Amino acid sequence: MTAENVLVLHPHGDLAGGAPWADAFEATGHWSTVVGLDLPGHGSADPPLGGQYDGPDPAFTVARYMAASGVERFDTVVGVGPSGWSAQLVGLAGRADFVVLVDGLGDPYLSAEQRLDRRIATTQALVAGDDPTGLLYTHGNQDLAEEGARAMPVPVLLLGGDPQVAAMMQPIFKAATIVPGESSTEPTPAEVATATATWRATTPKFSR
Repeated sequence: MTAENVLVLHPHGDLAGGAPWADAFEATGHWSTVVGLDLPGHGSADPPLGGQYDGPDPAFTVARYMAASGVERFDTVVGVGPSGWSAQLVGLAGRADFVVLVDGLGDPYLSAEQRLDRRIATTQALVAGDDPTGLLYTHGNQDLAEEGARAMPVPVLLLGGDPQVAAMMQPIFKAATIVPGESSTEPTPAEVATATATWRATTPKFSR
């Protein structure tokens, strides 16, 4: 049985953009329409305004696409790497029936207390004239990740990524399935497409 449509959000740094991902998902034959958007500065898309890449870029790209195309909802949305949070936002907004996160949980995390400690240490380093670069590494917000998982109204597939983080987050979602990565490398578009199609074919949709 063919599902209606799937939206794939490729990871930042994948300069080929959405085309390889769209091709892989089309090859499964599971969806009648495959949307593989080019994020700013990737594929044929213009660089982001000011040359600054930001975390919400994929979400804004999706919003512009939906406004221009008239598409109101996706059967499945797939977020790879940092695009996972934007995929979650599509699900949280009620615009998708299934969400797939490919190493897309936003980890490694810092708790609220750890983030506060990091800010204090950064400020102290600046006051002392030390280099704070090592303290500025962006970690995910565990509290926000858990809040988003708790509110997710649709089934979720957790594909690849840190298995310990996936195991920690799984029970917080209303319904989440874990498919561990087969190697230490990131899964290919074909591997993601196959795993997603298999999961989608065997996972019931929540009643609205």
